[in-house]
Amino acid sequence: MDQENGMNFSEYVALLSGNQDLLKKAQIEKKIGSIEQDWKSFQGQQQDNLMRREAEHRALNTNREALQKLKADLAAIENVDMENLPLTIKDKSYTDKKVAGERLLGAIKNWTGSVSETIARQGIFNLVVEKDLTHYENGRPKFLNKVKVVSDNGSVFNYADGSLNENPALAGRYILDSIRRIPQVIETTEGKMVDRVARIKAFDAEAMKVFTGQDELGKLRAELKAIEDRIIALETESKDQKQSKGIDGIKEDGAEPIVRKNMKL
Repeated sequence: MDQENGMNFSEYVALLSGNQDLLKKAQIEKKIGSIEQDWKSFQGQQQDNLMRREAEHRALNTNREALQKLKADLAAIENVDMENLPLTIKDKSYTDKKVAGERLLGAIKNWTGSVSETIARQGIFNLVVEKDLTHYENGRPKFLNKVKVVSDNGSVFNYADGSLNENPALAGRYILDSIRRIPQVIETTEGKMVDRVARIKAFDAEAMKVFTGQDELGKLRAELKAIEDRIIALETESKDQKQSKGIDGIKEDGAEPIVRKNMKL
């Protein structure tokens, strides 16, 4: 039998019994079951909506913090000639990009630290080298020395997969090439924040929705209770009538016999 759209087993049994109350009871129970299932689905959707909303809020806060750092970085270099600013490597300054690149390539290749270390600085930006364990050779992990740029404000810039160009002149420009994208990153971050705010508003609207089946569910449960009470009352009445008939039958069977006296002719 079709449990969703057709007649279920309870309705079928009630129909065969010829008892309209039982049939009505089965039909109401079916409606209640359907609404209760809708209610569970609604609750699940609301919970999912809440979790996604909270995730968007966390991401939005992260974007705000990143944007604040990026704008501070941009303000710090706005009036600075970064192209001609010396690059400091191990307390020695270099203005020649090729020479600086040679020193950087050698320092990174020979670095044997275990966590991370700042090996160069240009303005408010630090070039940090660290161990990277995302590469494998013949099924075995291979440690690679990777670099990233970290500003004094806490911004982190990953460029060219953390690898310096083998050309020394380009390697010496790694920090400059990393930070030149700051305006673009700011624009991208602001765009992400606009999208997140829009999604949060949509989640808020979803959270305001009310389950529309509650009133009908209450009415159906009340109707079901009335039918159940009527069924119980009829069953009790029928039982009492049977018991009453049984008592009357015992009295008739147990009546005293008629005694006939001998009559003389």
